[in-house]
Amino acid sequence: MAEVQVAMYLDCMSAFVVRCPSCLQPSRVGADAMGMIVACPRCGGAFTAEPQSQFPVMPAPARQSEIPTVPVRSRTANRQQTPRDESLTNPALAHEPASHPLSDDHTPTGGSLILALALLPIGVPLVWLAALQLGARQPNYSFALPVAIAICFAGLCLGLGYCRWTYPRRVAGVLALVFLAYVTAGLLFTIRLDAVERQIFMAIRKALGRHVEWKPFVPRKDTLKPTDQSFEIFLPGIPREAKASPLADFPMKSFVVLVPDEFVVAYGYIGGGDDWHERVQKSIVATSGGVVKSDSELTVKGYPAWEWVIELPEKDFGPSVRVVRVVRVEKQLFYLSIEGPSITRELPQVKRFLDSFRVVKKPGG
Repeated sequence: MAEVQVAMYLDCMSAFVVRCPSCLQPSRVGADAMGMIVACPRCGGAFTAEPQSQFPVMPAPARQSEIPTVPVRSRTANRQQTPRDESLTNPALAHEPASHPLSDDHTPTGGSLILALALLPIGVPLVWLAALQLGARQPNYSFALPVAIAICFAGLCLGLGYCRWTYPRRVAGVLALVFLAYVTAGLLFTIRLDAVERQIFMAIRKALGRHVEWKPFVPRKDTLKPTDQSFEIFLPGIPREAKASPLADFPMKSFVVLVPDEFVVAYGYIGGGDDWHERVQKSIVATSGGVVKSDSELTVKGYPAWEWVIELPEKDFGPSVRVVRVVRVEKQLFYLSIEGPSITRELPQVKRFLDSFRVVKKPGG
């Protein structure tokens, strides 16, 4: 047995290991076959035997660290790398100057274009002054408003120019902001605050007209003299006593309700004379500073009366209108008025207020 093992060892010592270039598998050949053309016992390919080792080389099992791996592509591998990413991986690009944030790679003048567009809101104050020079109506706001609009929108345009959007999108955004700046300034230049406030006032009046409860008002007995005639009238709320008389030439005790139109009820003495209504009209015009648009003579439940429509000067809500009705009962005068924007004689609240007046105690009663 030992002789056989020695013989096998001697055979191995005289054999050489060669590798087939076709299948890359190793095989043994004798020393006398070296340099000759031999056939691969595995694939049958012919090749020249060249020694690699005197001992058979057995392929070692692959270790875990040598197991080939298949690289997994990132989901962002297909995305086009930005110049910043390429500069991190390509040393040749690391020293290239970065492009300006306002510019475009394909448009050398792109940064200048966005900068010029971003400065367009600066022209808002100039347009504002030009409109004033051309004789436009004086706006409700001072010159500080267009200056503030220009500064704010110019800052927004510059900020949009430096964002990381694409170049066409940044240009479109800047143009939209410039358009919005001029439209905003134009609206604030032409809009009338009194018109807006008037619409708000009318909406409040309409809403309150549906919800306000009308209650009868009768003056207290301690506010009347024994010879005074008492009266009753419906008002949309609880009246409060006013300090001033609605007629400067006639001392009168008056009561006011604001909801939001101004309802006034007053009573006092006027004395005799057939020209009493002329004196009352002069006193109304002098006290209110308005202009009489219409007047009419009428009879209220058998008593002589006059009615005027007065256009008043502009106030907080623009021009107002006052409808005044006075009723004379012997020497006593009853004053009724309602005032507010766009007041007309045909409004339901005006008719309800004026037509609800009645004398409770007649002369000699």
